[in-house]
Amino acid sequence: MADRSVESDWVTIAGVCREAVNRAPHGDKVEVLREAAEGHGLSDSHVRRMIRALTFVEALHSKDKEFALALRRASFRVAELVDRWSQFAPSEAKAAAQRYFDKEVNFKGLQALFERESGGGNAVPVSTVGLVPDEFRQVAFERAEQLAGRKVKEVSLEAEPRLAAGVDRLMRSTEGHLFAVLVTPPGLSPKAYAVRRKLDAGRIALHKRVGIETIVVLPEEAEPSEFAETLSIYGLQDTPVGVIRVRPQYYAE
Repeated sequence: MADRSVESDWVTIAGVCREAVNRAPHGDKVEVLREAAEGHGLSDSHVRRMIRALTFVEALHSKDKEFALALRRASFRVAELVDRWSQFAPSEAKAAAQRYFDKEVNFKGLQALFERESGGGNAVPVSTVGLVPDEFRQVAFERAEQLAGRKVKEVSLEAEPRLAAGVDRLMRSTEGHLFAVLVTPPGLSPKAYAVRRKLDAGRIALHKRVGIETIVVLPEEAEPSEFAETLSIYGLQDTPVGVIRVRPQYYAE
């Protein structure tokens, strides 16, 4: 693994900025992040990525301490790449990182391995549907059931008065665990998707406070990586997220 004995600067910066955001009132978090990032000469989007990578490394620590420590000592771009890779092939990501740490490949070589493994850099496992609203929602609900990780059944939204507005489906497991499903539709503008990300983060936070787990399903065009960064900023990075790739649908005259 990495042979340096000190952590990289990105770990310190990400930790300091995250702490500043965590201390800030909910409505001020975005501005606080921007100011914290500027204090280090970085953009807020770059720091969001650093915080996400740090969150990944911290979660990894309990499963693979040596690997996590090596990533803390590595550069940010290495940690971020391993994070993205680990979303769909964790064993391959670790093996490739070991080759990098052993100096068998440089960063460009590590990137090439990732591109080959991920099919061009698409690091998010996705389902594919046509651009038909009903089909999209049906696939989204099926994906949500998979992400629940247990047997669930749909229950009436009216059965749970603590739900935030905008929930698309409520599911209950055989053990009584509740799952609120949020489905972002395809075809929105980039600005609308950005607004939706913030709204959904608020809904997820509300549900978390009352013991309801939220599952989010969104189209690939909604920039899942941006949504993941938003969740990380608000400490909601454990939220299950499913992604659906929408392909054009053509009809014969």
